[in-house]
Amino acid sequence: MGGQSFADFVIEDGALKFTGEVVDVPSLQAPGFVKVATSDRDVGFPDISSCTSLGLTVRATDNYDGYRLAFGNARPPAGTGGGFFTSGHKSIFFVNESTTVQVPLNQFSSAWNDGTGDIETECADDERVCPTEAILQDIGNIQLWGEGRGGVVNLEVERIFASGCAEAKIQPRRLQNFPTLGENLCTGDIQENLAFNLSVVGVDAVYDLPYPVAPGATLAEAICCDQAFEPFAEPRELYARGDVNLFAEMKKIMAETGLPYVTFYDSVCGLPLYRAPVGRTFEEFEEDTIEHFWPSFRKEEIFYENIGPIREGTDYLFSTCGTHLGSDLPEESPWGVERHCIDLTCIAGSPLKMA
Repeated sequence: MGGQSFADFVIEDGALKFTGEVVDVPSLQAPGFVKVATSDRDVGFPDISSCTSLGLTVRATDNYDGYRLAFGNARPPAGTGGGFFTSGHKSIFFVNESTTVQVPLNQFSSAWNDGTGDIETECADDERVCPTEAILQDIGNIQLWGEGRGGVVNLEVERIFASGCAEAKIQPRRLQNFPTLGENLCTGDIQENLAFNLSVVGVDAVYDLPYPVAPGATLAEAICCDQAFEPFAEPRELYARGDVNLFAEMKKIMAETGLPYVTFYDSVCGLPLYRAPVGRTFEEFEEDTIEHFWPSFRKEEIFYENIGPIREGTDYLFSTCGTHLGSDLPEESPWGVERHCIDLTCIAGSPLKMA
């Protein structure tokens, strides 16, 4: 981290909280650096080669002007600058309290000073230091730096995303072309526009799984429909991500409908599966879910007529449409023994439309 500089990070309330301080390296009499980076993984990042910018939804509580965003591990071409430790494409960005920052991809350069983080050769001046199409097809990692400027680092990052992407030509997909590693358990395709923003979230949340999905599969397609993923669940605390925000969204729905509960529908066929809270307060449902890391439903909240039998020898739960929902995990509670621990991705559908 560069001499006396120090930093730490936590993932909390759906955001990365990156804190620390950049101070002078005594031997250099110049500021050091701090950084946080994604770890190595067995699956790649989404292809952003058709996009124009990287974006961050961030909040800074201290006025610090040394933030940098970087990705990959490309070395600078000969004669363009950089140093022994220069690796990846980097750009500076500025944060003013709570904001969405857009960093054009043509502002990233692989030729930056490994002592200050400052760009030495701009992409606009030498295309050799620009991110290539091949690099943007899988950037490999993302790094946040505090560098080259002394000061307190206190940054909250809710999400990092690509923007300005060319619209993909999406062909309607029939069930026989559904991407799975094992047998396809579902009776149809995953619905479009899942509730709680999960159609969007599922595109990048699939990379939070500790195991690769079928090429081209979304989070819902893998977790809800692919037999190979029966033993697994969606990422822990997905419901709490800032771009999902289950509890806040439930309160909005309850205010709009005037009902004291929210109904959750099968993400494939639209059958009602759960409604909550029933037989307890909203706060009790919330606490139960937080305690168990996934939405947890009790006996009075379950549409048993739409839940299939538990797979013999397992705790796996399925709807009568064949959608894998989660697990039956009984435990003593003020609301009885029954508890369904459920993947929100699989119960975020819209209600079945009757002809």
